[in-house]
Amino acid sequence: MDYRGLEGISRCLVKQDIIPEAEDYSTAWNRIHNFEPKIRLPSYRDLNISTDGTGMSPRNGGEYLEFRYGKKGRKKYITVVVTVDVKHKKLLAVEAHVEGEGSSEPETGIMHGKRLVEKGYRIRR
Repeated sequence: MDYRGLEGISRCLVKQDIIPEAEDYSTAWNRIHNFEPKIRLPSYRDLNISTDGTGMSPRNGGEYLEFRYGKKGRKKYITVVVTVDVKHKKLLAVEAHVEGEGSSEPETGIMHGKRLVEKGYRIRR
């Protein structure tokens, strides 16, 4: 969804008295681009972790991504690698990058594991 669409939805929500005021295009853009997500790590210290990754091909707006990151014979994928605690189903770490510009999935999993150990967690499996 584009930012103009978000602006229209927020105006409709104001008309229905669901939210107090509507966000305009530039406010929505700034909030989305300045947002820094944080992952709350669990309070328990023993973890059973697993790492998996996937690639996503851009569809809507794919032309912009080709223009921005270049096109070398085929479209580049956005790669996302997540590390989770499989026993408690908790998200522990996320890494995203353009295909070919970041670490491989195994390297990313090792890096996530090392960061968790540095923070005082014990990886059982």
